[in-house]
Amino acid sequence: MPITNSTATGIAGTIGSFIAAHNYIAIIVLMALESASLPIPSEVVLPLTGHYVQTGNLNLYLAILATMIGTTIGITIDYYVALVLERTWCTRT
Repeated sequence: MPITNSTATGIAGTIGSFIAAHNYIAIIVLMALESASLPIPSEVVLPLTGHYVQTGNLNLYLAILATMIGTTIGITIDYYVALVLERTWCTRT
């Protein structure tokens, strides 16, 4: 069953279209960006993922796995950015 996107507007429509087009890879990318402190709201990504799971377009366990992978990638990026910037950023006054 192919994923179709309703006529949503705004950021929810954009994120919904991205998830509909790219499935689990989109969830990984969006959650990685959200966890890396970029303004991608997980409050939009996760309910849309849940909607696609409920309608049978995505597998629940694979969606959870994609979310966990994306979050882990994002927090790892944040960690290494903070590690590199720590000395120069924190010692500036």
